[in-house]
Amino acid sequence: MPHDVFVSHASADKEAAAVVVSGLESAGVRCWVAPRDVPVGANYQGAIVRAVRDAGLLVLIYSARADASRHVLRELQLADDSGKAVLPLRIEDAPMGDDMAYYLGTPHWLDALSAPLAPHVDRLARAVQKRLGLQGPREVPPVSEPPPGASLVAQAETAFRLRQDTEAERLWRRAADMGNPEAQTRLGDLYYSRFAERDPFAYLEDPTAPERSAQLAIESVRWYEKAVAQGDVVAMCNVAAVYRDSDYCRYKRDDAVGGDEAAAAMYAEACNRGSMDGCFRLATMYLTGVRQWENPSEAERLLRVGAEQGHEPSRKQLTSLYLDGVFGVDPRPAMALPYLTATAETGDVEAQWQLAHLYETGYGMSVDLEAAARWYEKAASRGDASAQYALGRLAEAGQGTSRDLEKARELFRLAAGQGHEKAVAACARLGG
Repeated sequence: MPHDVFVSHASADKEAAAVVVSGLESAGVRCWVAPRDVPVGANYQGAIVRAVRDAGLLVLIYSARADASRHVLRELQLADDSGKAVLPLRIEDAPMGDDMAYYLGTPHWLDALSAPLAPHVDRLARAVQKRLGLQGPREVPPVSEPPPGASLVAQAETAFRLRQDTEAERLWRRAADMGNPEAQTRLGDLYYSRFAERDPFAYLEDPTAPERSAQLAIESVRWYEKAVAQGDVVAMCNVAAVYRDSDYCRYKRDDAVGGDEAAAAMYAEACNRGSMDGCFRLATMYLTGVRQWENPSEAERLLRVGAEQGHEPSRKQLTSLYLDGVFGVDPRPAMALPYLTATAETGDVEAQWQLAHLYETGYGMSVDLEAAARWYEKAASRGDASAQYALGRLAEAGQGTSRDLEKARELFRLAAGQGHEKAVAACARLGG
């Protein structure tokens, strides 16, 4: 279905984006938003280009995270190149950097600085309709009826959070017996968690213990497979993990499904249905498996699918592959850069430090000390001792930032306070 607007947002603002999209679509404004509308297996960047080009205008969810996001900046550049208007919705009173100001100029802001967000989205919807000339009733995607037992599932989740496990199990079972796939999956989770908590040495005192505990895994599979039959991708991923368990395979019925081949097929089905977790777990099998499951090139392809759609475990695993060259994949540090940057932009301190270190050392890329200082600063501000020490070094030497001995002393002092040995030595040397 064609869309009216492209919704641009930082990945850290995905919850706000969901509220905006829901409100606009309820008003009959058809939205395109990543990663929801990126077809599985499609090139992520190409899908973005086409979506911006085909939209009537771009709605920008503006925040400090959006201002720092190179992905958002690229989307604004695409909108500018395509002659598309930009309508910013400011959800945070944050200063605007020069790069974004270049594309926005002096925009007409719609402020959504006070909670809740929904009333502000109503104003946004009216502004979009006026800009695009959307008058009269519009086709709105039909709202599907909740599955049977949905209220029981909600009650069960509340009971579970309150540690009322017996009550949660009773409610999940009632909903599962009504055919609710989420409840069936949660029952599968419950039985498998009990199986996973078994004592691996219980057989020393009771030889029947492994077979008895395996019955919990068998019961979890029974509920998972009910949900799988209804197309539940979470159940597909979870039951595949049980299929690979050696105790389950040892004690299941001969005609029951199990083993690596069945697990791989289930992960592949979940992946084909759009589950990035399914793609990730299948990739992990291809990386860490033996014999016929060794397929690093296919693992790399699956991880790229997940990484380009914002799946954080895929992004981190792909970064490790490109940086370290593990599991038979050759190191290609330059290819890790966009994925590592995307993770760093979410506020991940480890990724921020790692990115800064790459820029400082020039591993597989050109040295950029200003970028190194910028990313060390982000990690240091979140209390990372290694980043504080590294930024102190740069400040002391005047590399990538202005020479500032007072700043260097303060950074060394902060890192030393966390036990960083080199920072302790630097404090002694500078008299900090």
